[in-house]
Amino acid sequence: EERADEERFKRPAELVSSLVFQRLDRNKDEGISYEEFSDGMRELAGQTDRRMWSVAASMFASGTAVGIVIPVMPALVQQVGLSQAEFGYVVSAYGLAKLLA
Repeated sequence: EERADEERFKRPAELVSSLVFQRLDRNKDEGISYEEFSDGMRELAGQTDRRMWSVAASMFASGTAVGIVIPVMPALVQQVGLSQAEFGYVVSAYGLAKLLA
């Protein structure tokens, strides 16, 4: 079973590495020079998938919300009368919900 998993992941990895190699080998000499690698990586790094903007906006909104709420939490904990453990559960629940979402 472990061998089957290894084989299942080996073929896609070989395909991806072959495609990346072909893209970086600009002069088609079966090798990648430092300049080809550096230029190719800069080109790939400069490309942005438009779908990432919604993810970035969501992460920014979440971070801003946490940044606003966390300083207020100690006062809220005292006012509501939560123990340290209960406060920990509240903070952990947010992290767990974020992880599962």
